[in-house]
Amino acid sequence: MGKFDRENQARPEPGTPTDESHRQWVERLFSEHNASLVKFLRTRLRSNEEAREVAQEAYVRLLQLDKPQAVSYFRAFLFKTAGNIAIDRLRKDAREKNRTVFPVFEVETPSTEKTASQRETIQLVSGCLDDLPPKCRKAFLLSRIYGMSTREVASQMHMTARMIRNYLVQATLHIEGCLREGHGDHYE
Repeated sequence: MGKFDRENQARPEPGTPTDESHRQWVERLFSEHNASLVKFLRTRLRSNEEAREVAQEAYVRLLQLDKPQAVSYFRAFLFKTAGNIAIDRLRKDAREKNRTVFPVFEVETPSTEKTASQRETIQLVSGCLDDLPPKCRKAFLLSRIYGMSTREVASQMHMTARMIRNYLVQATLHIEGCLREGHGDHYE
């Protein structure tokens, strides 16, 4: 290893786990940076409770590192890890929100009248799906019925994720239009 390589290697912060136990180091990070970490996460998640949960998960991940000595700057690593967890949660929330577009598919024990109404709605949705272009219909079914992600649908259909998103919007708007026509102003 040349002189240049030795000088430019990442140097651990003073007091990193090479100097004291890993657990003590994480406890120190918590006491010194938890308030700023939670504040950082609260701006992204807009919920103090969720920010605290994500921060806790980030500390747990730090404790579970196989080779803590490989991390040079723990504070930066902590914030980056917490930021990534926050992004994952936001994406998951967005996916769950998008999947509850059609209340017809909610599970409950309906009355006879509601069952008839749901059958009518299902037939209406089925007819609307038949009206869609084949690729659009397939993308919608793979995503909303089979629960595949946009990337998975794109990969299976050999298309771009953007095209799949366009198909999903087109299908959703078409089905909502059909439901409004079929149920009048009662559809929400």
